[in-house]
Amino acid sequence: MNFQYETERLNIRILSSDFAGKTLEFHKNNRSTFEKYDGEKPENFYTLPYQKSLLQCEYQMMLQQKAVRFWLFEKEHPDHIIGTMSIQHISRGIFQSCVIGYKMDAAYRDMGYMTEALHFLISFIFTELKLHRIEAYVNPDNNASIHLLKKLEFTAEGIAHGSAWIQGVWQDHLRFALMSGPKS
Repeated sequence: MNFQYETERLNIRILSSDFAGKTLEFHKNNRSTFEKYDGEKPENFYTLPYQKSLLQCEYQMMLQQKAVRFWLFEKEHPDHIIGTMSIQHISRGIFQSCVIGYKMDAAYRDMGYMTEALHFLISFIFTELKLHRIEAYVNPDNNASIHLLKKLEFTAEGIAHGSAWIQGVWQDHLRFALMSGPKS
């Protein structure tokens, strides 16, 4: 597995803990938007030590092929994080599946960057990780994310009732999936 990839407009990287300041800035800049859809964060989440520890943990998870987090940078501005996407819950054996997540800086939405990044991610999952099924869970109010998944040909499979603890309540999420090869 490489630690850096490129698409037409993006550098897509796995980051070491040396980038904790950059990830902290990304999270702080988008806190109000992300917290609508995220679970509760630890009290020290928005600190440099926590971000450094998180990057170290994510690096270890990647080495064990349990999870992978990529960070998105414009090629023209290679030092500024504009988004992130993750592969989580990698399941081998009979399932060969994973769950993806993604976030884009508010200033870079509606520019096609996440579509470009997810095209890369889907290919990476099916070719490099050799998984068969990708799932994504989306808050029913997140119309932009629903539109994006449909554009990428994910299939809506239904509602995962009470599946995520967000803002102090169990919330329903829509489950989407994309599979490699025949759907038999």
